[in-house]
Amino acid sequence: IRTLMYQAEELLPRLQDCRAKLHLAVEVVNEALLLDALSVQNMCGYGESPGMVGHAVVQKARQLYAWTRCLGDEARIAVETLELDPVHEVVSGCEEISLDLPQVPILKQFLALPKDEQLLKQRDAAVRLQNYRRAVRLAIEERNIFFAANNGENYTLQHFPKLKSPEDYSKRFGMHWAKYKNKMLSHYNPTFGKIHTSLTVLDPAETKQATILFKNIFGIMGDKFYASENVDGLLADLLTQCLHNPVLRDEIFCQLCKQLTDNPNAESFERGWNLMSLLLATFCPSKEMETYLECFLRHCGKTDCVEILHKTLLGGNVVEIPPLHVLSGLRTPGRTSLWFDSRREHITLTSDMWGGIERPDQEVTNWKAIKFDPNELRHTLSNRNLFTIDEDQYIPVYAPSAVSKFPPPPPRVDEVAPPLPNKPKPPPPPPKPRSQVPEKPLTY
Repeated sequence: IRTLMYQAEELLPRLQDCRAKLHLAVEVVNEALLLDALSVQNMCGYGESPGMVGHAVVQKARQLYAWTRCLGDEARIAVETLELDPVHEVVSGCEEISLDLPQVPILKQFLALPKDEQLLKQRDAAVRLQNYRRAVRLAIEERNIFFAANNGENYTLQHFPKLKSPEDYSKRFGMHWAKYKNKMLSHYNPTFGKIHTSLTVLDPAETKQATILFKNIFGIMGDKFYASENVDGLLADLLTQCLHNPVLRDEIFCQLCKQLTDNPNAESFERGWNLMSLLLATFCPSKEMETYLECFLRHCGKTDCVEILHKTLLGGNVVEIPPLHVLSGLRTPGRTSLWFDSRREHITLTSDMWGGIERPDQEVTNWKAIKFDPNELRHTLSNRNLFTIDEDQYIPVYAPSAVSKFPPPPPRVDEVAPPLPNKPKPPPPPPKPRSQVPEKPLTY
């Protein structure tokens, strides 16, 4: 009986402490407090079985711990991925169970942003996670909002700041020519020869180079006849010079847009859009021209070219021009869906990244369906050195047949026997005398 009483005296403070911790953790809804309370409960067995005092609060604490653990994990992922549906699920779940997580204010701030700013932050998150396909899609969606909110007429090619005025472009031999002024951004008939000057403001040397490269565009689009191998050479020369001289890139894009506008030749028109795709897959326009060029592509309904533009804006220009046999294989009239699997300045993007279904960075988790797992709790406590007893050694103290884990109680003070008086030690007994046995005579 004394042993049982001693066990009860030892167990009662632990049960009271466990009950207080459980009620506090359930009220506050904090993962660390819930874990601490459940670790104490796991050792003392408070409210373990149905019908026991505290069983309801133990069950509630266990379920809250499973939910807070799930929502905490999802919130830590959500601030990295910024996937919209998981962010909404985490925020609403935390509000429903009154869970205070440090990530929730960040997620709420993200949800309060305008849609276009949300898309830009999602794009940056996708780039950090190397989900480049999602990054390109989000960038295009942000531009959709931009062009829908802004008047498209403000970003047509004639408003490009670097473009010459029609008066400057039409000036030749000291005179202004109406045919040049009225057709500045319309298809130019190759029978008149190359254009007499550049479309954009350039230095004299670059202006001369731009007019020469216009003949390359004639040859690639088929407006002037060249042998097939010579056309590949014209394309390689055009890409190489634009890659090495960034000033020429905007000029070449403007020249190609000019030749694609009101082009009466269907085959030349198809070859021109193929050339546009090849240019976009090789190098980017300047930051100043990017919006005007995309406006032109969207106005013409070339979604493939818009995607190529954003791929190159993300990955950067190619480091070197692809070999001639690769260019020859991609030079097909009307083909606008293409890409170079070449090394790039920023990120090397390959064609297989765009195959199949786009990979989400985070999916919605039904946190309400998560149930408490005692083995997971035991594993967590073991990792945190809060619970080190093996499962086969753990015996709850409330079990009737349990062997007590506590040492036996010390004896009562009044039951302790008085010490015995010190008695003198008796002297050691004298040694026994050796027996007198007659020696036998030696015989030989």
